[in-house]
Amino acid sequence: MQRSPLIFVSDWFRSPDDEWHHQLNHFQAQYECLPWSLPGHAGATETPRSGQPVFDQAIAALTTSLVTRERPVHLVGHGLGALVALRAASHCMDRVRSLVLISPVERPIRGRWLMRLAARASWFVPLYLFLFDPLVEGLPAFVRLIRRSRALKRSDAALYFRSVLALSPYRPPFGPGIPVYVITGDRNPLGSTSVAESWNECLERSQLIRYAHLGHDPHREEPELVNRALGEFFYAIDRESESSFARMRAWLKNLIGRRP
Repeated sequence: MQRSPLIFVSDWFRSPDDEWHHQLNHFQAQYECLPWSLPGHAGATETPRSGQPVFDQAIAALTTSLVTRERPVHLVGHGLGALVALRAASHCMDRVRSLVLISPVERPIRGRWLMRLAARASWFVPLYLFLFDPLVEGLPAFVRLIRRSRALKRSDAALYFRSVLALSPYRPPFGPGIPVYVITGDRNPLGSTSVAESWNECLERSQLIRYAHLGHDPHREEPELVNRALGEFFYAIDRESESSFARMRAWLKNLIGRRP
């Protein structure tokens, strides 16, 4: 059975190795695994530009990456990366075999007053990261400051804050023919469960999985549990695709065989 590649879209303030370590180790023996970073993060080919909203830039870059690939992919996004993945998939549904949205977030604003200051003057960014945790990991303040500052430089973080403040609740305007898996943890204080439920209602071929004991990072908190669910989902999609191709090939063979 031919397996479609996996593209993993990271959340903001995260490097691919930190975000998808468990998934890359688990799936790379069976799938081609391609981590994809938001602009300005480690491994990204794009740098945030002040004249364009960062997330519009990210959506355009991911869409370009999808349409230039030889085969459709399984697309996985986390947090704000899930928002980027969903919106990119809406522009090229024929290039996405399936879509997985983990802890989708629409407006992850904590400490709105300080985020506004940091969006205008980047030297407020370290203070914001010291006082507030944009990824709700519960890290000590100094550890959080160092880790987040390494993931995204101060000037780029200010552009992200500006874009986040401008985000409005997103409702998928389409019912894609592609299968969608929405995964969320009920202990996520960023409101992912309500976002996941809302998106799940809008998407035609969508399944929602809620883990009552997990938070914003279910794929990192319980990697074996989530990897097993993802593996079964990917396998079923690839097998269904192969069966459809086999039926089409048999139909064409039979049609050609009937010609005089």
